[in-house]
Amino acid sequence: MADNAKIVTDELVAQVAEKLTAAGERVSNRAVWSAIGGGSMTTISASLRRWRERQELQPAQQIERAPLPDDVRGALENAGDLLWAAAQRETQGEIDDLTAAMNERINKAQGERDVALGELQAALEELETAKANIAEQAAAAAAAVADAERLTAEVAQLKQDVAAQAEVAHTASAALVESKRHADHLSGLMAQERTERVEAISRAATAEQQVAALTAQEAAQSARAYELAERLQRVEKRAEALDQRVQAAEGEAKEAIRDAGAQRTAAEAARAEAAEARHEAKEAQEAARAALAAADELRAQLAAQQQAQQTQDEELADLVKKAGEKQQSNKG
Repeated sequence: MADNAKIVTDELVAQVAEKLTAAGERVSNRAVWSAIGGGSMTTISASLRRWRERQELQPAQQIERAPLPDDVRGALENAGDLLWAAAQRETQGEIDDLTAAMNERINKAQGERDVALGELQAALEELETAKANIAEQAAAAAAAVADAERLTAEVAQLKQDVAAQAEVAHTASAALVESKRHADHLSGLMAQERTERVEAISRAATAEQQVAALTAQEAAQSARAYELAERLQRVEKRAEALDQRVQAAEGEAKEAIRDAGAQRTAAEAARAEAAEARHEAKEAQEAARAALAAADELRAQLAAQQQAQQTQDEELADLVKKAGEKQQSNKG
């Protein structure tokens, strides 16, 4: 494709024009544009016009002629001067009008020419693009032909493969009957295994429910034990306070002998209350021990249940593994 950004100079255009002239080819805007390999068509046209003007301004070869006699030269010179002066006076205005009209027409023609050259350049660019597209399409067509030939060869090979496979299928028909019989037998075994698997899953679900119930019971017993422990702490604190009151009452009884009877009564009441508190503490301790024992028993039951669940899971996994191995064997 031509490069429209190529720099075009008067010297480059002149060189190309002279080469075309020396080769006997017609010097035109398109010929110069093609020889350069791109560029602005308007710039090429202006440079080519200046080249032609320089060619026209070159002096032509002078022809040797015999000199005129002096009297004839003098008469001709006088007559020429008179005629030239008259012609200048009469035609100067017409020449000026004609020159202005010609310049206007030349400018208009040059403008139209520039527009035409721009359109020509656009057309040439489209032509170059079309040539490139045609080349690409030709390459694609060649590739398509090659693909078609390759596919034809592959089809022929596939036909041969199909014939060979048909022969193999005919030979394997007896083996297929035997395989079907074996598959029916395996289907029965798989149905039996599926039944066993469903039963194992049901047992596993029941065990999970039992584990959940035992876990809830353990949580309840743990909460009860915690509550009894707190109660025991409260009772122990109460007993300790009563012991302190008893000791205080005994001390006061020793100091106040006059009020011995009253103090003795208070001390006995405090001792009775302390004894009651100790009894409650003992009961709370026994209840806490019973709750802890129940919790330990529940933990043991939960561990046993979890062990049973693990055993059932292993049995189920073993059944699934065996079923998978039989399916693989059936496929083989």
